[in-house]
Amino acid sequence: MTPDQIWTFARHAQRLELRRRHTSDGFMFVINGDGPARSYSFTELDPLVAFHRDMEWFLLRTGWSLVAYSPERRMLRDRRKVLRTMAPDRRRTMPDFLVPDL
Repeated sequence: MTPDQIWTFARHAQRLELRRRHTSDGFMFVINGDGPARSYSFTELDPLVAFHRDMEWFLLRTGWSLVAYSPERRMLRDRRKVLRTMAPDRRRTMPDFLVPDL
């Protein structure tokens, strides 16, 4: 069985968790927030994905931000934390045509 997928959103001090769960009957989409949890059942993945997409669109348009996702999908180490010592930092070099003539 695959682990639940969890998207965590935040707005000010509020947190909201969207969870996808694979069940024996299909899929379950659970929304946890300040109030009681709400759950929606789906027999197929496509309608769940559409519902989830619409929910995220609504949240982002009303001031919520995605702050976490699990499970971690990266297989290798986080390259954002690796020092760039092998080559010059390409983001900081200026193309020749932009270098001013002195």
